Formats: sequence, C-alpha cells, structure tokens
Amino acid sequence: MKDINKIVKYRSRKHCILLYPDDANYNTYMDNLKSYEFAYIIHDKDKNDIGELKKQHTHVVLTSKNAVWNSALSVELGIPINYIQQCRNEESALNYLVHFNDCDKYQYSIDEVKGSVNIKNKLIKYINNDDRIEEDKMLELLSYIDSYQGYLTIKKFSYYCCEKGMWSDFRRNSHIILNLISEHNSQIKKD
Repeated sequence: MKDINKIVKYRSRKHCILLYPDDANYNTYMDNLKSYEFAYIIHDKDKNDIGELKKQHTHVVLTSKNAVWNSALSVELGIPINYIQQCRNEESALNYLVHFNDCDKYQYSIDEVKGSVNIKNKLIKYINNDDRIEEDKMLELLSYIDSYQGYLTIKKFSYYCCEKGMWSDFRRNSHIILNLISEHNSQIKKD
C-alpha cells in the first residue's frame, strides 16, 4: 500500500488493486467490483525474503469502458485510494496474478484466477503466446492438425485457436491452414 499523502491523481481505463481478505470491508469491496471487467487472485502462498508466508492478499486487475479518476474509483468502490494503482501494462499485471515468468515466486494456477471471462481469457492468451514468434505458433497449429485423431472440423480447430490465443494467427493464415485441414481430412478418409 502507498502512503495516502503521496498518492498521485491519475485517470485511466486500467487499474491494479491490492486488497486483504482479513479487512472487515473485503466482501463489500469484492461485490462493488462486479460493475467492472476484472480478474483477481488470492495470493496465499507468497513468501518473504526469509521464507515466511506473507499475509494473504488479493490482486485485482480492473478495466473500465471509459477512463476514470483513481479518486472517483476509490469513492465508487469504497476502496481506499492507496489500494489502487494505475495499470501501466495490462499484460504484465495479468501475468503477475499467477507470477508468470517469475520463477523465484510461487507459481499460481490459472484456475485460481477468478472474475470476468474476458479478462481471464486475455491472461490465457498472454500466457499461451509468451512472445513466441509466428513460426513457433504455426508449428504448434500444424502439429495439432497432424496429431489430431479422426476428422478435424473447422469449428473444432477454431475453438482450439481461440483457447490457445492464436485466433489472429489462424485468421492471417487461414487459406493455408484450411488447405492443410482439408489435406488431413482427406488422408483420414483414405485410411
């Protein structure tokens, strides 16, 4: 938490919030968040520098349709302003929920992240893409087609791409991929 006297006012569509489940108003805070798109996780396995468990806390990444002042958000949600920070990088903030790419910290499961489906799907996309180059993502898609047992429908493949955060890769290369799926399916019929 930041010192209230040093809080800088800002206006943003994305915010990071830190809450403590032992706070008497915690459930009210969580209920008030429901009017926004948000994802959260309870960190209950974090350790300090000497290996002791840290106090249980909840990280929240919140987005709004329009930019909102942190002071107005604080009043609306009933959350002290020093619990709210500007989210400068949504991908990094979402990755932090599970400590993705931070091997020195406890690795939380993505299944522990709760909240709005859209935000959680962004996290899944960020984790699955992991800054891979296009060739690596295409190799994964090709491998999926080659290893698929049976007739592969476009619908099934589309779901796979969405779940893996590779819809844009499929869309950009759809002509080639559709031909590869057709080739795969024709081999199934011949065998």
